Amino acid sequence: AFTLKLFSTNPLQSIFTSIGATLITITYIPLLLSPILPLQIKYTNYLIFTLFVIWASDSSALFFGKYLGKRSLYKIISPKKTVEGLIGSYFGGFIIATIYNDYFTISKKLDFYIITFAIITAGAIGDLVESMFKRSCNVKDSGQVIPGHGGLLDKIDSLLFAVPIIYLYIFFRT
Repeated sequence: AFTLKLFSTNPLQSIFTSIGATLITITYIPLLLSPILPLQIKYTNYLIFTLFVIWASDSSALFFGKYLGKRSLYKIISPKKTVEGLIGSYFGGFIIATIYNDYFTISKKLDFYIITFAIITAGAIGDLVESMFKRSCNVKDSGQVIPGHGGLLDKIDSLLFAVPIIYLYIFFRT
């Protein structure tokens, strides 16, 4: 990034913006997903729990937002995301989390509610951050690998923020 900028046509123009954008692009996904390996090796149950909660909350947000959504959540970043969709994400996420916890105990009740709330919240923030990236680049989809689904980044945006949360929870809990 530095070398390319040095030999560009105007090396002094917006140097920090272009190099910063390059560094974010290179490190964003690997840095946020780096805790996934220790989770997979030692705490598989927590990783599967996180995946189920994220999938349920994302699906519920889409359903509730599409059919009941009236109030925009953050219009400038993502005009189609609604407050009702966010509420639905908590509803669906907690239902799946409760079912999962009944069969494969994750933690005591208070910890369970806190971590489930944190995962769903982190997922919603990850979704908004990814929308912010796309909006700032004036693109609708982050790629065409999965046509009609917003791109590959849309499939993992919630997970990018939820994985570090569950990892930190386990780290400080033990």
